[in-house]
Amino acid sequence: IPWLADWHMVLSWPLTARGALVERIGRLYAEGVSCGAVLTGPAGVGKTRLARELVSATVGRPTAWDAGHPATKPIPLGALAHLLPAALTRDVGIDDDDRAGLFHRALLVLTETRSDHRLLVVVDDVDQLDDTSLALLLPLALDRSVFLVATIRSQHPLPSVIATLLKDGHVTLEQVPVLGADEVA
Repeated sequence: IPWLADWHMVLSWPLTARGALVERIGRLYAEGVSCGAVLTGPAGVGKTRLARELVSATVGRPTAWDAGHPATKPIPLGALAHLLPAALTRDVGIDDDDRAGLFHRALLVLTETRSDHRLLVVVDDVDQLDDTSLALLLPLALDRSVFLVATIRSQHPLPSVIATLLKDGHVTLEQVPVLGADEVA
């Protein structure tokens, strides 16, 4: 299929003009002091592409890709469901006590799957994550079980969990600038 070959070629283009940013975030991951970075910038600037490059750079280390979306926002743990066993939701209802139980079950599952290296969790469009998923990321990030890379458009408000992590210095805010004409060329 000709258009599919063209699509693959676009996805395999090397990342350019972002090397310093990739290195800076890589150092944050390797040093183990920070629990992540928030990539922000206007739509189309390359936040998602940069996050994909960070995942590619962690060869041999555990990674997880999540994407916030309006369709999963009303569903507790909707965007993180692929990381969790299906049996996790057995016998769980939808009231507040059940949601708290679901939160604690998910936290237990994710902390029990630790390896020698921190899990790199990328959340594309973090502002579209449901409240339970955001709440789950907080203790995982604070105890350094995960290294969180979140993307968000610069004009969108930060979810309170991410704002707290930024305010308290646990994650860094990284502006992804628009590439200039020379960088694009």
